[in-house]
Amino acid sequence: MPQFRTLLCWLTHSLTASGAIIGLWAIYFSVHHQFGTSLILLTLTIIIDSIDGPIARHLDIKKHIKHIDGSLLDNIVDFFTWSIVPCYLLLQKPLFSITTNILLTSGIILASSYQFCCNDAKVEDNKYFKRFPSLWSPLLIATYVSTWPSHVIITIFIVSIILSFTPIYAPKAFTKATIHSNKKCNKILQTVNNIENCVFILACAVGAFTYPSLHEWITIALSIAITVRLGLWAIATQYKYS
Repeated sequence: MPQFRTLLCWLTHSLTASGAIIGLWAIYFSVHHQFGTSLILLTLTIIIDSIDGPIARHLDIKKHIKHIDGSLLDNIVDFFTWSIVPCYLLLQKPLFSITTNILLTSGIILASSYQFCCNDAKVEDNKYFKRFPSLWSPLLIATYVSTWPSHVIITIFIVSIILSFTPIYAPKAFTKATIHSNKKCNKILQTVNNIENCVFILACAVGAFTYPSLHEWITIALSIAITVRLGLWAIATQYKYS
């Protein structure tokens, strides 16, 4: 049923576009001092971005709606929800001094502008991100729902900004991206990558829904997940350049 599949393709594009609408709502609620709601909505945009791509590829969306550039739509929405909205929330409910907030948010926007415009931002059939993939939304959520001290949060943001200009390889979860030359090790690392991704998103989601209450287990889970992720990126980068 080609018409039904075309309808599903339009619904998928609408799902992608809805991320921008929800991001706008996140800004609205932060202005009206309902920051917990903003974090929940930001989490929802992450979930939408995680599922719309696989759905689009499964439907072979380019074949059925040829005049719409799904990749461009995705980039427009992602830049707004993964960069602009997190920066606005950070300015609206500052964690640091005004000067530090302005410097960090300016660095984030500059880094995202560069990363989103790189032709090789996604390589090998979207199995890898090259450079830090502008994961500012989950990082922002993590900073508000964890008990990390200020100097740790600032360090994480600065390192992420630097990595946005550094040609590292970040294997995407659930894509079977090769991380290690040894097949057995590679399979284990792929599994670890998938688990780490789920743990990080789950911790952010639970933290957002229970904000402003803070839970030590969320801080521990996020800390372990970030450490594991950086390790996987280092291993993948070494493999790609070897």
